[in-house]
Amino acid sequence: MIRLFGLPLKIKSPPFSPPSGPKSIILSEHFIRSKLCSTTTIEWPLSISELKDFSNAIKDFTKVIELTSSYAEAYFNRGLANYEFSKYSKAIDDFTKAIEINPEDGDSFFGRGLVKSEIYDYDEAIDDYTAAILLNPEDDRFYYYRGLSKFEIEDDNGACEDLKKALELGSPDALTIINEFCD
Repeated sequence: MIRLFGLPLKIKSPPFSPPSGPKSIILSEHFIRSKLCSTTTIEWPLSISELKDFSNAIKDFTKVIELTSSYAEAYFNRGLANYEFSKYSKAIDDFTKAIEINPEDGDSFFGRGLVKSEIYDYDEAIDDYTAAILLNPEDDRFYYYRGLSKFEIEDDNGACEDLKKALELGSPDALTIINEFCD
């Protein structure tokens, strides 16, 4: 499982199934790397989250993007791999492209917000978390991280409101911060 800031991140799976037959491998998670065969069919070997092979994931998702440049999930997953590899500018570019292709995907806004928080661009991170919330108001992660970013810009009241909403939606980590920093 891929974790960002200690919490699990939803990983995008491919829109097509892995090939059947002796070459296929059962996937244990959704975060997979793709490998192009000589026939340009796509094979799904091992889970990147198990291998922690982000360098090859970046290469493999780049190959997928070369074949299908309108596949938002490939940009999203490459953005995750770039983030894990501390290539923040490239991660932002990938999440931005995923958003351009599929502006209804809250996870892409969330991913870009996480990277922006990592580079201390809290105002823009808050904007991305807010966009994610508008698309999926029931996801506790979006409120939790927006709350953390609001603390960073000294909006303590807004931060506590977001963390309380995250707790209400089931965030396991919000209570500790609420107890320590909120009234």
